[in-house]
Amino acid sequence: MKKKIVYNYYMDNNKNYIIIIFVIFLFTLMYTIFSPKYTDWKGIDKKDDKTFCQKFFNRLYYSLAVSSTVGHGDIVPISKKGKIISMLHMFIIATGLYIFLKKFSLNYFHKKN
Repeated sequence: MKKKIVYNYYMDNNKNYIIIIFVIFLFTLMYTIFSPKYTDWKGIDKKDDKTFCQKFFNRLYYSLAVSSTVGHGDIVPISKKGKIISMLHMFIIATGLYIFLKKFSLNYFHKKN
C-alpha cells in the first residue's frame, strides 16, 4: 500500500513569515551597503537621503515593493550593483512564490481527492 504524503501548510506558516522578514531585511541592508549614494537611485532626492535612517527607510521601501511583487517604479536602481542585487532579489522572491504555490496546490488537490 502506498503512503500518501500530505504537506501541512499551516505547520510551516511561522517559518515562512520569519524567512520573508529575513529576506526583506537582508536585501535592505545589501541595498544600503552596496548602493549607498542617492545618485545610484532614480526617484530618491539628495535631501531625502542624508542620514543612515533615511537611506535605510528608502531601501526598505524599495525592498518591500520588490518582495510584494508590486514594483511601483517610483524608486529604481540605476547603478550596476543595485540592478544586480535587484535581479537576485527578484529571483529569490519568484522562486519562493513558485515553491509556495506548488506546495499549496498539492495540499489543496490532495484534500479534494
